[in-house]
Amino acid sequence: MDQYGRRRNLEIHGLSTSDNENTEKLAWALQKIDENVSSSDIDVAHRTGRHKDDKSKIKKTRPIIVRFTTRNVRNKIYKNKKKVYSFTTKDLGFETANCTFINENLTPATRSLMHETDLKRKEMGWKYIWAKNGKIYCKTHEGTKAVIIQQTDDLNNIY
Repeated sequence: MDQYGRRRNLEIHGLSTSDNENTEKLAWALQKIDENVSSSDIDVAHRTGRHKDDKSKIKKTRPIIVRFTTRNVRNKIYKNKKKVYSFTTKDLGFETANCTFINENLTPATRSLMHETDLKRKEMGWKYIWAKNGKIYCKTHEGTKAVIIQQTDDLNNIY
């Protein structure tokens, strides 16, 4: 049910934090992917995670969760997410040039399973893993059928 509630969400990573920022304006980075996205397509956008104190030496950017009004718009953006790889935050008007990327908004349990799957992918030399609609998929080689990973035990049954 938790993953179902996140079906209209995407996470944008790499956008720098600033004082008095407007995260909905930052979400307009999505127009680089699809220029047909309008303000009425975004329900809400906000940062996730805790604020780091100013004394910490490592300042990690916190992702922005964007909730869309419909899954169709969300799916269109997610389908074309590779377009984001071609620009940095500097292209969006920021001083620093961070890499940006878009992920599905996964539950903590699914995110943990995705991490375990990625470790196994690296260990076994599998070709691809990805998430789509809250499910994790894996392809061991080019041209093979995608396998759905639902639990950790599934990782031991892939060849």
